[in-house]
Amino acid sequence: MDDYKNTDQNGYQNGYQTNDWGQQGYYQNHQQNYYQNGNGYYQDPRRQNLEEPMSVGEWILVMLITAIPCVNIIMLFVWAFGSGTKKSKTNWARATLIVALIGVVIGVVAVGFGANQMIDLYYRL
Repeated sequence: MDDYKNTDQNGYQNGYQTNDWGQQGYYQNHQQNYYQNGNGYYQDPRRQNLEEPMSVGEWILVMLITAIPCVNIIMLFVWAFGSGTKKSKTNWARATLIVALIGVVIGVVAVGFGANQMIDLYYRL
């Protein structure tokens, strides 16, 4: 079985190979699966849509999901550290987790300080 690479008018391979029966299949090649962006780096086209900004509808869905108790914490970790999430949502989830961590630390310090003050007040009586 002979494999032929189809080329277009500019001589570029279009990513298909044809067998003896005229059937076409996807030609798996590193240079076919990746395109060169303006910086000279090869980029996976499957990850290209992750760079696009999120729509208003997607943000509304995110806000609805984060309004559900317990699910919001799990989804924040999935969005922050999982693959296949748009970059803007990943950055937002990471920033939200950092702000929540800062809030927890401030809360623990405040409760510790308040408890210490109450104990001192109790022993002064």
